[in-house]
Formats: sequence, structure tokens, C-alpha cells
Amino acid sequence: MRRTVRELLDQAGPYVLAILVHAAAAGVLVLSVQWPGVKRSPIEIADAVQATVVDEKRVQKELERIRDHETAKRREEEERAEVAREQREHEERLREEAEAARLAEEELRQKAERERLAEEERRKEAETDRLAEERRRVEAKAARLAEEELRQKAERERLAEEERRKEVEMARLTEEKRREKAEAERVAEERRRVEAAAAARQAEERRRREVENARRRQELALARRKAEEERRAKQAEADRRKREEERARRELMAREQQRLEQERKAIFAKALEEYIGAIQSSVARNWRRPTGVPPGLKCTVNVVQATNGKVLRVEITQSSGNVAFDRSVEQAVLAASPLPLPRHKTVFDREIIFLFNPRS
Repeated sequence: MRRTVRELLDQAGPYVLAILVHAAAAGVLVLSVQWPGVKRSPIEIADAVQATVVDEKRVQKELERIRDHETAKRREEEERAEVAREQREHEERLREEAEAARLAEEELRQKAERERLAEEERRKEAETDRLAEERRRVEAKAARLAEEELRQKAERERLAEEERRKEVEMARLTEEKRREKAEAERVAEERRRVEAAAAARQAEERRRREVENARRRQELALARRKAEEERRAKQAEADRRKREEERARRELMAREQQRLEQERKAIFAKALEEYIGAIQSSVARNWRRPTGVPPGLKCTVNVVQATNGKVLRVEITQSSGNVAFDRSVEQAVLAASPLPLPRHKTVFDREIIFLFNPRS
């Protein structure tokens, strides 16, 4: 609130000052008027006019200062507004980038969740298949037990029927009944013994099957582990042999490449030597020793030639110290044009540097 009042005062300052200036000017006019009955000296009037002029100049300077201040203030406010706008744009970009990063992270999280759910679904399907297989095994076992129970039931019914037949026969003959009763008791005891033995055999058979199944599962697991170990060993051996073969092949190729490179360099050097020798011989055949030139002089020649051997430029790069000798060598090179061409095109070079050292 205080800042708002100050800003209002700053904005109204020029207008208030302008009003004061005009008021001062009006006062000067009033004082300068000769009112009836009032006598004023010329000195007083001159002083009043001079004070008004001085005050008006001061007021103008103050107005210019205020205008400059207002201009600078507006420029500063515009700069602050521009900085604030750039800051808002920067913050908006940061928010957009953060939102994009958050959306990307959310997409990755959803993708991971979908993969986890897919893996969970595959695991559930595998568990369902395992349970179905287990249920089939249990049902098959239950069917075998039911069949055994039916067989035992039929056996018990048959024995019961036999018992009833024996009881009827015992009623007809008392003595025979006692004998058959004793026989029945014996048969019953035998039946109990048989049933107990059968139950014991069934329990033993179940235990034996369980032990056999456990042994087979253990053997299967051992066989699988052994097969996996053998496979890994074979794979490791195959990888080792492959690495050794690859290393041997690379070494052989490197040696062969080195041998071919040496042969190529030797052939190139020999061909280059023959080529330079042919040029030197051609120049020597066209060279004539100038009169007064002593033997034993030599110089290095730089020749620029066309593809057909025509000499385009001759330059003595290392002088013999004898101008006549050097000039005769240049003339011999020009006379030998076109220069001999090499047998191998790869040896040819447009710029040839050779040593001219005549033997005679």
C-alpha cells in the first residue's frame, strides 16, 4: 500500500510542479499590475520578475530531471517485466520437461507391471498344468483302488454267500453244523488273515511304488544334471577349440599378409629402382659434359612429367656448385623427353627426384 501511494505521488509530481509554476507566474503577473491606488517602485517589480524567471528555470530543470527519472524508471520496470517473463517461460519449460519425464517414468512402470503380470500369468498356467497332471495321477490311482475295492467286495459277497450256504447245511445236520461251524471259524480266521495279508501287501505295494517313484525322480534329476554338465563341458570345449582355431587362423592370415606386404614392397622397390635407373640412363645418354667442367660433380634433379613421360619442368634441388654442369643436366633431361615409362603403372609418379652422377 505504501509503495502504491509513493508511485502515485511520483506520477503526480510533474503535474503538481507544473501547477505550482503556473501559479507562480500568475502571482508575478498580479504583482506586476499597477492596481489603482497602489504605488510600487520599479525595483520591486524587477526583483519579482527576476525571481520568477529563476524559479521557472529551476522548475524546468526539475521537470527534466523528473522526466528522466520517470523514463529510467519505466525502462527499469520494462526490463524487470522482461526478466519476469523469461523466468516464467523458463519455469514453464522446466515444468513441461518434468511432466514429460514423469510420463516416461510412468510408461516404464506400466510396461514393467504388464511384463510382471504376463510372467505371473505364465507361472499360473504352468502351475495349472502341473495340478492337472497331479489330479490325473490321483484319479488314476483312485480308479485302481476302487477297482481293487470292488474286487474285494465281490470276494466278500461270494464268501458271505458261501457262509449262508454252509449255515443252511449246518441246520440240516447238527454234527455237520458243528464241523462246518469250526470250519467256518477256521475259514473266517483264514479270511481275516488273507485280508490282513492283502492289506499289508497293498500298503507294501504303495510304499514300494512311492519309493520307486522317488528313486526314479532322483535318477532323472541326476541324469538331467549329468547331461547338462556334459553339454556345458562339450560347449566349453567347442568354444575353446573355436577360439584356438580362430586365433590360429588370424595368426596365419597376419603372417600371410605380412609376407605379401613384404613381397609387394620388395617388388615395388625393385621396380622403382629400375624405373629411376632407366630415367638416369636416358638422361646420361643425352648429357654432354660442358667444356672446362671437372669430373666428379653430381646434383639432385626434380622432374615434373606428364603421364606419357613428357618433361614439363626441370629443377636442380641440390646444386653441384657448378652452374654450367647444372645447366647441362637440365638440358639433358629436356633432351631425354619423353622419359621412359615404368613396366608397372603403380610405380609411375608425375614428380621424380633422382641423383645425377655421371661416371665419365
